[in-house]
Amino acid sequence: MKFGYYDAPQGYEEEGDEDELGLSLSLLSILPEPKQCSPIKPATNRKPTKEELWRAMKAEKDREAKVRQSETFSKQYRQKVAQRDRTRARVVGLEDVVQRSVRDLEAFRKTLPERTNEVRSVAEAVCREYRPSVVEAEAICVDGMRKVKERSDREVERQRDEIQALADGIESRKREKQRQEDQLRREEEARRSAARQAEEEALRKSAQESKEQAQAKAQAKAEATRKLQAAEERARLAKTAEAEKAALAAQNAQAANDAKEAEARGQAQKAAKASVPQSGSTSDSVEGPFAARLEKVNKIRSELKPLIKTGQNQALKQTVFQARMVFTRRLGQIVNSQAKIIEIAKEINEQLKNARSQSPEAYLLCQEKLAKLIIKQAEGEVAVKRDAAFPLALLCVMLYNAHTDFLDILLGCMFRKCPYVVKVSFSKKPGESEDDFRSRLGYKKVNGAWETLVQNGERMAGIIALYAAIVQTTLVPHSHAISEAWAWMARVLNGKPRRIASQLILVFLE
Repeated sequence: MKFGYYDAPQGYEEEGDEDELGLSLSLLSILPEPKQCSPIKPATNRKPTKEELWRAMKAEKDREAKVRQSETFSKQYRQKVAQRDRTRARVVGLEDVVQRSVRDLEAFRKTLPERTNEVRSVAEAVCREYRPSVVEAEAICVDGMRKVKERSDREVERQRDEIQALADGIESRKREKQRQEDQLRREEEARRSAARQAEEEALRKSAQESKEQAQAKAQAKAEATRKLQAAEERARLAKTAEAEKAALAAQNAQAANDAKEAEARGQAQKAAKASVPQSGSTSDSVEGPFAARLEKVNKIRSELKPLIKTGQNQALKQTVFQARMVFTRRLGQIVNSQAKIIEIAKEINEQLKNARSQSPEAYLLCQEKLAKLIIKQAEGEVAVKRDAAFPLALLCVMLYNAHTDFLDILLGCMFRKCPYVVKVSFSKKPGESEDDFRSRLGYKKVNGAWETLVQNGERMAGIIALYAAIVQTTLVPHSHAISEAWAWMARVLNGKPRRIASQLILVFLE
């Protein structure tokens, strides 16, 4: 029993072995070739690009298509093996019939002489018995032998025709089987050729698209660089003109400030001679350089912030957003370590330099964002833990020594959030509503209602603690130093007493 189907007769060649091997090789050839495994890459936090996601999805679809195609050809292979086995069984049956017919013919041929001798003996007996009819008997014998021979020849011819027909049928089936195999092979070659051409076409299109995208990106980058250079040139010219105007205005302002300072010194001397300070010795208006600082912050908020909110300048928006992420992350890492503070200051300084190289607007907006984040940390962390003010103050000093505009922006934002960095005596203006007055004093709403006096006092104390730490910092020389502490204390003591004044003075002295 071979392959569990039949016993091969003697002299019969097992042609199915070669056929089966050919079909197996044909099936293996269509299966997907094993791919070389690439080394496992270390995990990263990088987000995959759209092109990588598209390539991964395409590879997954191709793999699924090959698996489905492999299953289809496996099913076709099993069907063809079953059909081959049925054909082989029918061929074996026909060969058995032919062999039986050949054996019968050979047996007939072997018995033919015996029958001839028997006929001859009967004829001789008849001749001997009927001697007068010998000629007739011989004629009958000859005629009988002729008929027997003719009948035998006809039987042999019939058997030969049947054998030839069976052989022709077997040969035709073999030719049909060979034709089907050739047809399948040609179809498989055509399919592989089409798949190879499609893959080459897809690779060519992908390469062409990548090339076009690279060219488009290069053109866009060149155009952006050209626009940036033009904008930088315009900004430089505008900055030069503005610097000239500012220098002229600074000269005029310096003369006016000198006159105001002389007048202020005279008034301070008069106030010091008085035993009880007068209620009208200070006004509600912002005096000295704080007016210019507050005006500078308001200008940034009114003119530059709409560029981000309306999306008119996406590059500016992206720069400010990235800088804000760096500021938030690094401010949360401040500890009472000089080496750590220097490291954080260097990274923030690099971020501000990058913004300055892009545009003046980005530079001012980044400084304003940094000042707001520092004040927010003072309202929260410093208000709870006073010692946290000194590392934050040292960072501020390092930054405004490197960026002169940052001191004005920081103090302007401080005055906007906490007017007590200038003085503590405020009164309601004529026609000013209660909500406007509270907002001017630094109160904010929580869930639609104004915060309590205690909550407001804690926030203001955090900001005053940061301001006191800045003016008392001596590790790094700077312009806004201890003399500003004495000026603040004089303004508070010469002003009208308020409930919050004692709390702020205590925080300042601590």
